[in-house]
Amino acid sequence: MESRKYSKGEVIFFEDIIEAIGFRFIYQVKSGAVDIIVNFETPEQKKLTTLKPGAYFGEIALIEGCPHSATAIAAEDCEVNLITDYEFFDVAKKDPKTVVELVKNLGIRIRSLTNDYMEVCKTLKEYGANESVGEKSGSLWKRLLKFSTIYTKNGKKVSDVKPELNRGTPLNWIGDNATYFDHNEIIFKEGEDSHCMYYIISGDVGIYASYGMKDQKLVTTLTGGQFFGEIGLVGNDVRSASAVALKNGATLDRILLNGLEDLVTKNPEKINLLLVYLSNRLRTLTYDYLKACKTAAEVIKASEDGDDLTISQAELLKFYTEMEILGNFCY
Repeated sequence: MESRKYSKGEVIFFEDIIEAIGFRFIYQVKSGAVDIIVNFETPEQKKLTTLKPGAYFGEIALIEGCPHSATAIAAEDCEVNLITDYEFFDVAKKDPKTVVELVKNLGIRIRSLTNDYMEVCKTLKEYGANESVGEKSGSLWKRLLKFSTIYTKNGKKVSDVKPELNRGTPLNWIGDNATYFDHNEIIFKEGEDSHCMYYIISGDVGIYASYGMKDQKLVTTLTGGQFFGEIGLVGNDVRSASAVALKNGATLDRILLNGLEDLVTKNPEKINLLLVYLSNRLRTLTYDYLKACKTAAEVIKASEDGDDLTISQAELLKFYTEMEILGNFCY
């Protein structure tokens, strides 16, 4: 495993850069600290987080072969481990806790970004429902300004094509914690503490808001080979929706954080699929967040210029105004 030393302020990798095959790594802070920044060297530059020794970063680019979604910079003099995909699984077999830390790290970042996404969606929802009172001096307007600065006209652009959320791929999955749920049997309830996530071995699962109430709504339907309930890998959060077995029931495998170490040695294919799903989840969530911030920026600009929103902009604002805000969107 290679390690490199970086001086304070030195760039480790740049946002939107795709590293060549053979030069893609999962990075780990060995000493010092690393800042993760979006819109680097633009007026809208924003620090997302500061990583301390032991933390992993850059894993999405390696796992999915996609561009880096942020810039990594040495917050102080630091040393960083550069781990190839082959080395990572070799390291993981020797020390399975490595994978557990990476999964936890992805889960924490998903939760943090989800909270940010919820906040901007709620702000747009409130503005769309009260445009006439969205005065520039009010707190609502200040919240819009906050999110508009995250989207940059001269820096990051939001693609017109949303990354597809790949919830999983069907495997010959033999569940160590497999459980069968009959038709209409509740898997977990909205508001319950979360302690695990699930993989659907067979059958279909419905995700509901306000299940069993008059305003019950089916949010999405999941089928065999898909993951859900990832917030359970972070812990200490409640479920934001209910999961219910549909049709002829469903067979699910419970994935527990304290059971991941065994999976590394017994079935690395499962671990790889889980990492791909979590990294993909984070990437699609980043897209949704930036798209919402872009809408906030367009609302601000139209108001300051004295213009109306375009038809497409107005339709997108209407989408946020009418959308269901489902807790942390992670179920």
